[in-house]
Amino acid sequence: MSIKLELPVYFNITKDKKVLVGSNFARSKAHYHTLNKVKRYYNDLVADKLKEFEPIGGQFKVRYTYFYKNPLTDGSNVVSQIDKYLLDAIQEIGLVVNDNVKYNIGASWSVGGQDKENPRVEVEIYDENI
Repeated sequence: MSIKLELPVYFNITKDKKVLVGSNFARSKAHYHTLNKVKRYYNDLVADKLKEFEPIGGQFKVRYTYFYKNPLTDGSNVVSQIDKYLLDAIQEIGLVVNDNVKYNIGASWSVGGQDKENPRVEVEIYDENI
């Protein structure tokens, strides 16, 4: 089984302020309410996109493909934060049993290229047997 979805990499903090979601943002001096708002946003987004899929009962892996807006972006900072939000969400909605190393047995990421109009991370979650 393979599940595919796209996740945005920018989040509107306010009407006029957009931030690149990544570990630099998460470790910044952002207020914890803001960080929680971003996490809830991704949790709700993932839950909505994956509500029709059957749970993965065993081990799984995740592939990320990052499409950047700015070529100076540190891809690993972005993907690592998206990974954290995704794994928390898929565990919370019951898509996976747990996101610990007993079940989540690997992840990889690559750069898909530049996309100034739709910067994103394309995600594929697949069971270990594929």
